[in-house]
Amino acid sequence: MTGMREHHPDIFAAIDAAVGCQHCGGPLGDSPSDDFCSADHQAAWHADRADELVGYREPWDHPEELSGVGDDAYTVVTFRLPRETANLNADWRAVRCALTCATTDAQRAAVRLRVESLTARTVARQQRMATELVDAIRPSIDALGEFFRNFARSLTEAYSQLSRAFQDVPPKPSPPADVDPMARALQLRRARNTGPQRAPRPPRTIGRAATTPRR
Repeated sequence: MTGMREHHPDIFAAIDAAVGCQHCGGPLGDSPSDDFCSADHQAAWHADRADELVGYREPWDHPEELSGVGDDAYTVVTFRLPRETANLNADWRAVRCALTCATTDAQRAAVRLRVESLTARTVARQQRMATELVDAIRPSIDALGEFFRNFARSLTEAYSQLSRAFQDVPPKPSPPADVDPMARALQLRRARNTGPQRAPRPPRTIGRAATTPRR
């Protein structure tokens, strides 16, 4: 379109002059715009065709954290307490926003009732999650308990067998009472190193004897 306007400026100038201002229908004159005779008429033309803003609310979940922001450019957030949904986290965000915007006693009372309801739902969810967790780990706990019970039974049985083994060992015979301890000690002294003869060890080396005398 721009290329055609550059190649045929006279034709488009004639069309603009015939149409005139899009808002008032008057001549464009020396206006830099090809559609409006002034900036006011351009703004008025767009304002007539704009959609009215209905049901506006701030897009933030926590307007209390934005103190002093947009005082002149944005409208004040109005009180809004939607119905409870299945999303507990979204309901908590909505009730916090409503508590910030509440200005009357009735609004604050409604917020308190909603907080009590959400608190009960939160507690119930935590209890349900705890029950599910216990049910999930219960088989592991039961298996661990059974392992320790079997281990304890095995230890008890091993201890019993060991006790019976020690009970079956005959006691060491004591020396006769009529033997004199000094005579017995002398006999053991004389019988020292009188056990079975051992075979002589072979020489460590075969060949010439060492010339270094032993010390």
